[in-house]
Amino acid sequence: MQRIRIILVEDEIIIARDIKNSLEHLGYEVPAVASTGEKALKEIKKVSPDLVLMDIVLKGKMDGVEVAHIVRRQFNIPIVFLTAYADDALLERVKKIEPFGYLIKPFEERELYFTIETAIYRHRAQEALIKQRDQFVAVLIHDLKAPLIPIIGYTKRLLGGKIQQEKLNEVLNIIINASEDILKTIERTSLELKDKNVFLSFEPQEMELNKILTSVVMNFIPEADSKGIEVHVNNTDADKCYGMDKVVFTGDPKQLKSMSENLLSNALKYANKKINIELQKTPSHVVLKVCDDGPGVPEMYREKIFDEYFQVPGSKKGTGLGLYSVKRIVENHNGTIHVICPAEGGSVFEVCLPLVK
Repeated sequence: MQRIRIILVEDEIIIARDIKNSLEHLGYEVPAVASTGEKALKEIKKVSPDLVLMDIVLKGKMDGVEVAHIVRRQFNIPIVFLTAYADDALLERVKKIEPFGYLIKPFEERELYFTIETAIYRHRAQEALIKQRDQFVAVLIHDLKAPLIPIIGYTKRLLGGKIQQEKLNEVLNIIINASEDILKTIERTSLELKDKNVFLSFEPQEMELNKILTSVVMNFIPEADSKGIEVHVNNTDADKCYGMDKVVFTGDPKQLKSMSENLLSNALKYANKKINIELQKTPSHVVLKVCDDGPGVPEMYREKIFDEYFQVPGSKKGTGLGLYSVKRIVENHNGTIHVICPAEGGSVFEVCLPLVK
């Protein structure tokens, strides 16, 4: 895998050398170090780095904020600011740039690594979302235009008195069906956009994963009851899962909530009578299992079900994004996911997330 390339813009020679050493120790490539804004712009144009680590106070005619304005406008490269102080006026100027990170010197190497990785992730997620947005717009226009044609056409014929009385119910049903197609298209697209938006930010924090899972499970209980499906959490009825053991974990709460929702939604879609959920913490990992007694997944598709838009032939209709979203979230947390289909039937989706050391 190609290393992430970072241009460092810092006018203090000793500090620049220390930061460069830290970056290289963390596995990054530093193709250039610039001490002025003018030199930084030349190096950025020549190298096209993955990220710019930018000190705000620089020698020369431009400070880091001014350079960042140009980089944002001309190169679309993520910027992380460095500074030794942070007054209100400076923060206001920095906020207008919408940087991908901000470090106040002195900082620890781990803090540097975390900020850079988060910035790279956010930038790539935004770029992917822009491409997806363009695709969504094209598909949405196409899918909305088709059912609008009969709605408009038959409505005009009704208003013009060109529909015979015995054909009235038939025409109204055509209009209703076309209107429902539009509603389904809007709902499907809205769901797809929701699944994509969850990747825009990655904001890990220490939280209780058991509380997130409990909240998700309680939201799904009415649907499970309506389908006659029993839900158990750690071998206890779902409505008693508030007493689950505490599982403290450092991760992104929104992403982990979305992951849990998608796994449970998938289980509810295919379960016949029961769903078992297990959440356990080992010395090195957190393990989440969602088990259903449905038809299982054919072996040839057990890897492909996590691909974007893929759906097993003959499976119940969906967006093809749920399990893809789950895998992306698991990978964001440096974890693994796989599906097991026991001989007796059903599916077991097992997520393994490493604890932050």
